[in-house]
Amino acid sequence: MPAPTAPTRAPVELPPPTLASRPFPPRVRRLLEGVLEYATEELERGLAATLNEVEQQLFKLAEQARSNEVQQACFESLRAVKRSRSDFTPRFMIGLEAALAGIKDVVSAAPLRASDASPTGELGLVGEREMEENAALYSIASRAEVRSSLPLYLLGQRFGVLAGGPAFEPETLPVGPQSLCRILRKATDCLEVPVETRVLVFRQFERHVLAVYSDFVDAINRFLAEEGVLATLAYVPMRVRRSEGEPQPAKPTAKAPAKDSQPGAPRSRAKTGWPGEATGDRKAAADDGDKHNEEIFTLLRQLLASRRELTGKLSGQEASPARDVYVASQTDVESVLGVLQQKPSASVLVDGKPSLRSVQHVKQDCWRNCGR
Repeated sequence: MPAPTAPTRAPVELPPPTLASRPFPPRVRRLLEGVLEYATEELERGLAATLNEVEQQLFKLAEQARSNEVQQACFESLRAVKRSRSDFTPRFMIGLEAALAGIKDVVSAAPLRASDASPTGELGLVGEREMEENAALYSIASRAEVRSSLPLYLLGQRFGVLAGGPAFEPETLPVGPQSLCRILRKATDCLEVPVETRVLVFRQFERHVLAVYSDFVDAINRFLAEEGVLATLAYVPMRVRRSEGEPQPAKPTAKAPAKDSQPGAPRSRAKTGWPGEATGDRKAAADDGDKHNEEIFTLLRQLLASRRELTGKLSGQEASPARDVYVASQTDVESVLGVLQQKPSASVLVDGKPSLRSVQHVKQDCWRNCGR
């Protein structure tokens, strides 16, 4: 007689962890509770606006439906959202607290992938639905990460300190976009709506919650910094170091007046007519090029000034004032022009062909002679 077999039991699903159930140090627990309190206050408003917009969109889709079946499906989804929306926000907050409580867990949540299939590996209807949801959530989380890359980097460093381990990557950060999207996906299960409505919930979540995600992360960074968690942490961009063999740029110095200039003698204006220089249309083209170069130089100075200001803000310091540089006076320029005018004219090579000297070449010669 065969021995009776024991009945199989379904695996018992453990309740999600809470901050109170984890053995955190008192200070770490207090900081995580502060993050959860702020996140709850901010996210509840966004989640309520998300469901309100979903209901409005479902009603519009039902009005615009071209068949009774589509209209009936939209109304059923609308009734399901109204019936279960009271459970949606609490489930989301439970998932967020579980993510914060698991910052010291060795096994981290798998990052979202646009091409993830079903857990069983079957390419059926369920697998197609999950792939559609994964693609939507992955694109939503990726856009949020790109918009908030720097605050996420700083927050990952600070959460690494709270967890007593290495810094968190954006995909494993408990309050990161991917973590919020995973929590959203589980919270949407209580609505019991088809995949089209679930994707609609995801899109509205991006509009009403992740649209202000940068401010959300900045506020958490400020809170942790004020509590002394890497209070002086700031992002400083990498600067390219000058190689050892590369010569240092020479600092321009003042040039003495020409030898043939007599003290007290009236100085005449330097001549601008150069032997062999083109006139007419060529000269007008050179003037246009000169004006264009001045505009580019002005734009370059503005960009460099903006970069110095941004670097100063990111490093927590004010932009250092520019060093004193030599500025050629009108007397020096006229002296150099007088010296260059006495030299014989010579053609220059442009694209391998000899051509007449332009105003830009004269500028370069003046700059080199003024710096000697």
